[in-house]
Amino acid sequence: MAILGRDAGKAQAAAHALSNGAARATGCDVADAAQVETTIAAWEGDFGRIDVVVNNAGTTRDNLLFRIGEDDWDTVIDTQSEGRIPS
Repeated sequence: MAILGRDAGKAQAAAHALSNGAARATGCDVADAAQVETTIAAWEGDFGRIDVVVNNAGTTRDNLLFRIGEDDWDTVIDTQSEGRIPS
């Protein structure tokens, strides 16, 4: 089992709580495609393959569509679309 989270310390705490320390934890910002690709490649190297992925990455920048700034819009879209296994 592997746990990925933006905060490596929190990911490690979750891994320990879920598996008594047997799970691997990695810090990764899923809004950054390069970090995702690096992490997936490392996990494939360590585990041989990835059987199941649960993606619950998401963020919001609450505002009306016509009032949301471009940077906030990009953050929402990047976080919710980059947390995937590259093809």
